[in-house]
Amino acid sequence: MRRASGFSLAEVLLATLFLCIALFGYLALHQRLIYSNWKIEQRQAPREEARSALVQRLAQARRGEAAGLEPVQGVAHGLWRVRAFTTWTETVKGRSEPVEKSVHMDTFIGVRRPGW
Repeated sequence: MRRASGFSLAEVLLATLFLCIALFGYLALHQRLIYSNWKIEQRQAPREEARSALVQRLAQARRGEAAGLEPVQGVAHGLWRVRAFTTWTETVKGRSEPVEKSVHMDTFIGVRRPGW
C-alpha cells in the first residue's frame, strides 16, 4: 500500500504558527526601531543648539572674553571651563505629561593672560 504524498494538517498548522511568530517579532522590532529613530530626531535639535552655543563660547574664550567662564579648581591657573546647557521638553511613551530633559556640554580651555 502506498502512502499519500503531501503534508498533514498538524504540520501545516505548526508551520503557520512559526511563520506568524517570526512575522510578529519582525514587526515589533521594526516598530521599536522607528520609535528609537523618532526619539533620536527629537533630541538632535537641542544637542545641535548646545553644540553651536559651546562653539560660540569657545571662540569668545579664545578671543579673551572670559565673562561667564569659571576657573577649574585644583589645577594650574589659566584653565577655564566652558559650558553650554540646553533644556527641552519631550513626550515619553507611556506618560501623559511631557518630561523636561536637558543636555550639558563642557569643555576646558587654557586661557593665557598677557604678561605670562
